[in-house]
Amino acid sequence: MVAALSLPSREKLAHALCEAAELEHDLMCTYLYAAFSLKSGTEEGLSEQEGEAVARWRRAIIAIALDEMGHLTAVWNIASALGVSPPFTRDNFPLSPGKVPAGIVVKLAPFTPEVLQHFIYLERPMTADERDGNGFEPEFRLKIMKPWENSTSLSTRIYANLRSAMARLSHFAAIRICSCRPTRSISPASSR
Repeated sequence: MVAALSLPSREKLAHALCEAAELEHDLMCTYLYAAFSLKSGTEEGLSEQEGEAVARWRRAIIAIALDEMGHLTAVWNIASALGVSPPFTRDNFPLSPGKVPAGIVVKLAPFTPEVLQHFIYLERPMTADERDGNGFEPEFRLKIMKPWENSTSLSTRIYANLRSAMARLSHFAAIRICSCRPTRSISPASSR
């Protein structure tokens, strides 16, 4: 007899996937905006050496944005496998308080040291004690009924919740698959 498992509802899992997709889309946009706000070289008043440094910075920021695109693709693939269709939408920037955890500001801003610090703050691991960049203080704080703590990064919290739900669901699915007799199996020999 299999012990009863506490499974997330399909709606809760779909909500978590949609939230993760929105997060990745929003972060991708902020990285791209910052990257393309950088000057392009000598034609914009930079020395040749400065232009080369700025080009390296732009490539690094765009690489991070591409990582966010990869995360978005992974979330959509998981959602698709579960029969969920996450929206390809996002609110206009800056995001209103309550759209993300209270105290988190997500807005488009040209690249500055403060924006860099904000990116570090948003992406920090759970154990890091980073401050947010100046200028990213919320205008006001809302108390929201979401299980997020201010001590961890936004993406870490969302993915920890999603990982937990997926682990419980996959464990349940594995038990169901192993406790039934398959009527058909697909193998390389049977697909010829």
